[in-house]
Amino acid sequence: MVRSIWMTATAAVCVLVATDGAAAEPCESVDYPAIVVGSGYGGSVAAAYLGQARIKTLVLERGRDWTVRDPTTNATFATLDTVTAPGGDVRSTWMNTKCVGNSYLAFGGPFTCPVGTGILEELDDSTAHRDASPALRVNGVKVLVASGVGGGSLVNNGVTFEPTKQGWDAAFPPSELPFMQQVWSDLAARHFQRASQRLGASPTPGDILDTEYYRGTRLMSAFAGAAGYPQETASDPSTLTFGHTNAPTIVDWNKVRDEISGSRVPAFIQGETYWGNNSGAKKSLDKPQGYLGRAVATGNVVVKPLHTVTGITYDPRTRVYSVAVTRTDEAYNVLETRTFTTHHLFMAAGSVGTTKLLVRARDTGALPNLNAHVGTRWNTNGDMAHFRFVSSTPLPQGGPAGEKITDFRDAQNPVVIEAPPLRAPSFFASDPRFQPFLGAMLTIAFGVPTGKGTFHYEPSSDTVVLDWPADGAANVYNRVTGLLSDPAFPGTPFILPQARSQGTSFHPLGGVPLGLATDAYCGLRGYRGLYAVDGAIVPGASAVANPTLLITALAERCMAQLTPRIALEESEAR
Repeated sequence: MVRSIWMTATAAVCVLVATDGAAAEPCESVDYPAIVVGSGYGGSVAAAYLGQARIKTLVLERGRDWTVRDPTTNATFATLDTVTAPGGDVRSTWMNTKCVGNSYLAFGGPFTCPVGTGILEELDDSTAHRDASPALRVNGVKVLVASGVGGGSLVNNGVTFEPTKQGWDAAFPPSELPFMQQVWSDLAARHFQRASQRLGASPTPGDILDTEYYRGTRLMSAFAGAAGYPQETASDPSTLTFGHTNAPTIVDWNKVRDEISGSRVPAFIQGETYWGNNSGAKKSLDKPQGYLGRAVATGNVVVKPLHTVTGITYDPRTRVYSVAVTRTDEAYNVLETRTFTTHHLFMAAGSVGTTKLLVRARDTGALPNLNAHVGTRWNTNGDMAHFRFVSSTPLPQGGPAGEKITDFRDAQNPVVIEAPPLRAPSFFASDPRFQPFLGAMLTIAFGVPTGKGTFHYEPSSDTVVLDWPADGAANVYNRVTGLLSDPAFPGTPFILPQARSQGTSFHPLGGVPLGLATDAYCGLRGYRGLYAVDGAIVPGASAVANPTLLITALAERCMAQLTPRIALEESEAR
């Protein structure tokens, strides 16, 4: 039976009209035709498409608005100095007494933080200091996620490059996930390029790279060459799977030049990236040229910060989704609880946030038709970290990001190694134990883990649990540590044990796998008008590339398909 939606001209009365003569069914008017939960890469793409289609849309974000209003001071985001000062910095950490976000914090901590609505949340096997959203426990790994208008774009290094077909097939084996071959064709033909252009990524310009601030990046490039990795070039495709390059990054390099000249506060040039960028040089999604900024500029999109989604329900009779929300202040004092309604609900709260909301809704009966694939195929992306002692004097490490090394010589276990900036705390200079780290560079890496994480719901404690096998990414660890231990690399490696090296994932992916939990275009199976458009839909690792571009391109692909249909429905309903 086919139904259409219409609304009378004289009253806000919505009716589902059966075209086969069956009785008409009433449906409720809604607060917004579309609601987006989360404002990261997937959510911002969804909001931009909906806004441009003149669909009134609400974006709900649990975190603060982090707009940089004075780029000449450290007034907006925490810095390493403020975090390691007595009392910590509430801006750094989401709802935790321990400051998180810089690998060096473990060397001198724990550094205490006031509990509040800071920008980074560390999810672990404790449910203490959590917000009003469903309780979560993570076993086997810690997960670092962002909180704020713009999501992960506020805090990541913004590395953005297309995966290769070899990396795609390693992450999404054709024999296991055959439908991902069509997805690759779509992304490679159109959506990777469109997403990259709209994100605005570019390599570090030569004049900036030649400054003393970026000596660490130049040194890593020299190390890669000494180890036999050729410079990546488009004319030689083999260098894309065995080579090195300065990674394209989503940053306004003119504003980095302003940092160098002194007209903006030094941020990227001294390696401050992990709690945000005070100079305003980061092209985060909330900026006017970003996806979310462009969405708001349409006049059809409203963003509500400090609104935590606590639950989702659905009325099949009226086809209305209800989204329960807790509104807080920046100290997380509750100001209001209320419910927003919609016919089109887009889940974009991040891999963990989206999945825990859906798993709990399914297993408590709020969304009982969600299938068994919801809560599966989660992974850490193989994320790992090590250090390398390369200088006897302090090593400037400008950012964001830096050099990238790609090594696919083991086609079944390909990896990427990157050298992002990592500013060392000032107190290292006065402590002989830590002084060598002033001349160390951070190396991070990722690949395709053999393990898979799963979510389940514990009704006795009303808690969603994410289980990750302790050795789930051991294959990536073994491959990378072997490469970093190669004497062809200058300097001395500081190899961390696996439990510490891979103890935190900063690229969480999966949980609502595309084509399994959803249809081919992000619609949750079992429901109409419910979609997932963020990193949760990646059915594996991110194809041996940073996930930013992949998530953005997947959201572009889905929204290009969905938006015209939603716009038509809403037009008929008016």
